[in-house]
Amino acid sequence: MNTTIKAIASHLSVLSICLLAACGSDDEPIDDVEASATIVTVGGDYAGAGVLSVVSVPSMDVTVNAVAGVVGGDPAIRQIGDRLFILDRFGGDSVTVLDRDLSVIGQVSTGAGSNPQDVAVIGDTLYVAAWDAGGVLVIDLADIAGGIVREIDLSDLDSEDQVPDCNSLAAVGSKLLVTCQIIDRSTFAPRGNGKLAVIDTSDDSIETTLDLDASNPFAQLESLPSGDVAFSTAPGALFGGSNDTGCLERVSMTGTPSMMPCLSSNMDLAAYPADVLAVGESIYFVNVASFTESDIRVFTDGSVAEAGLAPLGSNLAGLAACPTGHLVVADNSDGARGLRVFDAELAPASEDVLDVGWPAAFAPNNATICW
Repeated sequence: MNTTIKAIASHLSVLSICLLAACGSDDEPIDDVEASATIVTVGGDYAGAGVLSVVSVPSMDVTVNAVAGVVGGDPAIRQIGDRLFILDRFGGDSVTVLDRDLSVIGQVSTGAGSNPQDVAVIGDTLYVAAWDAGGVLVIDLADIAGGIVREIDLSDLDSEDQVPDCNSLAAVGSKLLVTCQIIDRSTFAPRGNGKLAVIDTSDDSIETTLDLDASNPFAQLESLPSGDVAFSTAPGALFGGSNDTGCLERVSMTGTPSMMPCLSSNMDLAAYPADVLAVGESIYFVNVASFTESDIRVFTDGSVAEAGLAPLGSNLAGLAACPTGHLVVADNSDGARGLRVFDAELAPASEDVLDVGWPAAFAPNNATICW
């Protein structure tokens, strides 16, 4: 095991111990916590019904299509507390809410053509970032059947078409962060640098708007143990150019929210971050060199290193961390599609990549959680 792998394994082992013994808490250690978890992953074919599959940890038993009829053709998934939120994006325009037993709590339409991308929850309120809406959609979780109760208007962020193409949300206390891409809707290319809006949810007012240093804020916002938030900007590789701009961004939530120096540079890595995951004091991300080749990198102690969690030339697409200390890597490689699962020492938890029934056309970014 090389030095980088040892460092990552150490962070995962600490995570596992903390989760089982209430590390960092004033409470007494939690008794009788089972060293088990459940991976939930979704996939679709951009056309018909998709699949929701589960993997039991540590047995690695797979149940393909464990819950039928809740996933559409272009799904993403978010876990918030004891609830799962399945976003049916392009052509589906809905959010389905499941409980820990994977029973359906409710489903809500986000509006025809809205293309929902991410959700956040504050109290009993569900916030939805939709790519084809003028702002953030607001839903009462106590009355999901009531649908959208209001929209937080962000149309001024895009003076051209008043559709700011918002793609991710993060709740930090009573504040709601939202990233918006500002896309030319005729070409799907950025018209300029992206935006990050900070919303005070006590009155839905925009507290501040930050101009990003690059275009196309990408993937989901990730809350860090410090209370700050990380995300990526990825203009070049998505639209045919080079990775000469963009980075792994960080927003300070101390006092007035503000942009901090980048954690890593797309130019230095000749790639862009596609999925960000905080584990202990480390930040992992999928490092995308092209549409068919990517690896896992880890930012620790001020530097970025390769994690070495898949063969060279793999096409990795997403990350998830389990409360058992296991790390889950979504692999979209031809001939090896499925989940790679590693234990707290970063040893493979299964001999082969786990086939979880993703359709061949699906690229599984933001499609896997573990709880």
